[in-house]
Amino acid sequence: MIYTVTFNPSLDYVVRMKHFETGAINRAEQETIYPGGKGINVALVLGNLHIPARILGFTAGFTGQEIVRLCKENGSDCDFITLDQGNSRINLKISAADETAVNGMGRALMSHPKIILMDEPSMGLSPIFVNEIFDIIKEVSESGTTVLLVEQNAKKALSIADRAYVLETGRITLEGKASDLLHDESVQKAYLGE
Repeated sequence: MIYTVTFNPSLDYVVRMKHFETGAINRAEQETIYPGGKGINVALVLGNLHIPARILGFTAGFTGQEIVRLCKENGSDCDFITLDQGNSRINLKISAADETAVNGMGRALMSHPKIILMDEPSMGLSPIFVNEIFDIIKEVSESGTTVLLVEQNAKKALSIADRAYVLETGRITLEGKASDLLHDESVQKAYLGE
């Protein structure tokens, strides 16, 4: 069993609309509420891969009760500590034609997408979990879902990727087969610390 910890879980309130106009009244086409937080997201992914995981953390108030309910509804094993005061946070995410917020692989994978964007999935994780998350990313890719991975850990990313693009100040400076870039001397010196 893998234990995940979310010290500050949230309810992620996602509002979808055709386009978003600042300063105007915008009409939502769809609203969805998910449990959120890195530990919760990892546990949901593990659950989808049939790997037992237990979510630990702190919740409070009516929002905390809803986080626990939604986690259990998604089949997660939860052991949250309920605080007597306050409420767990609510994140508002607007998904419109020009901008989309994707937060958490677990929720994203539940819809069996053709492509998924993962933005820094290893950030803040201990080395043992970094290896596990990259194993999961590789499994997701091998299952037929295209993974667009944005990652500072270039060595790990290049070791599992098919193609790679190196960005500097928003511009592509290198591109090619990931295995070629992993062994490229200039890439090793500039990005891999070798």
